[in-house]
Amino acid sequence: MARYKLERAQLILIAIIALSVLLGIVYVFSVPPGLPYDEPPHFSTVQYYATTARMPVLGAPGTNYEAYQAPLYYSLSAVVDWLARPLGLRAEFYLLRLSGLVLLVPLGLFAYRVACRVFGKDSTPALLATAFVCLNPALLGVASSIQNDMLSIVFSFWILDAVGRYVQDSPLSTRTAIQLGALISLAMLTKMSVIFFPIPIAWFVWSRHGRAAVRYMAIVAGVIVLGTGWWFARNKILYGDLMGVAAMLKVVHQPTPHIALWKPSVLIPYLRNFLAYSWLPVDYFRSLIKSSLWERTIVMGSTLLAVFGWWIGRKKTEIPTSEPQDDYRRFLFCAYAVCFVIYFYTYMTKNSYPPRVLYPMFVAYAVFYSYGLCQVFRRYAKPNGRVAVSAFGMLLIVLSFAMCRKANAYRTIDFLPEVNHYHQAAVAQQNRH
Repeated sequence: MARYKLERAQLILIAIIALSVLLGIVYVFSVPPGLPYDEPPHFSTVQYYATTARMPVLGAPGTNYEAYQAPLYYSLSAVVDWLARPLGLRAEFYLLRLSGLVLLVPLGLFAYRVACRVFGKDSTPALLATAFVCLNPALLGVASSIQNDMLSIVFSFWILDAVGRYVQDSPLSTRTAIQLGALISLAMLTKMSVIFFPIPIAWFVWSRHGRAAVRYMAIVAGVIVLGTGWWFARNKILYGDLMGVAAMLKVVHQPTPHIALWKPSVLIPYLRNFLAYSWLPVDYFRSLIKSSLWERTIVMGSTLLAVFGWWIGRKKTEIPTSEPQDDYRRFLFCAYAVCFVIYFYTYMTKNSYPPRVLYPMFVAYAVFYSYGLCQVFRRYAKPNGRVAVSAFGMLLIVLSFAMCRKANAYRTIDFLPEVNHYHQAAVAQQNRH
């Protein structure tokens, strides 16, 4: 029987994912319950699903402002919550956190597959992009808390990989159109921040296959309507709003923002916050922890190095220039651009969502960093470019431990009593029914 021998890149990938899970466990037990933003309402919504076995309605007893969210994450987590319920409230909470770390495995695998489509046979920048995703302190802060973001991110990376396989590697078929539509439906039923995907996918299919894209995207759209139409119809009936966002804003009494980003006093803090969300869970931890000078130096220095690397590599061909890879890079850029435009419009006119709404396209951000940094390392760190890349990975790990240490200082804060209040209201409602 022939033995399968793992290549060096595959071994490094396994090590990156294993380190990610280990760091996630450190986060789970270091970060106080409820310190991550919106974790208490997410947890209480999971409890509502587990207790009542039905979807919540905004304003009903035992619900909160997260009741408008799509149901897939909460339905899956409710099973874990129901199984852990005999162990007590605190055990439920930590088992839910730990169960979310399972998503770090497909997160790393899909991030690597997408990066390989961009960089081809050059595994070093692909592995660096994967490390930036899996060992990123901000994403680890999200993955180790109770929320629906990480499941939507994994679905998004899966969609990006599937587009490459279905549209680029093989001829268009009804089967792949149905599968792609089903994937997008599952992602939308997890979180509506992925609603932008059909736009860049339609452009990519058209650019690759011309008129055949019309039939293909019609099938994709039909599957999406079949998979998610009931959810939009429910929101329209209950709230008069297809996505339920307007009803949620009324519940939290949040007015429509009027943000003057053209003013330096507004733009500079916004850009600082945007960059911080790509690296550190400072704002995600309720802005209670602060980044130190050396942490900000690492973030800003790495960003400037990446930009410089793109500049010095603009006329070089370290990234192979075969047509399929060029097309896929354009698709990745287009998908990020569409995601950003929709986010920016919503931020300016509807609701001041944090930049983590862009996390479904985080792998595109990681590709930008990895390419730029590899250009710098290979030009100025020869022959120790791989050592420099490894050092960057170690910096990410050091930043993660620094964030955990700062978060652990707030051990006196405990939001579980607040969650228990929602839980008791949900139990009371079930008893009345």
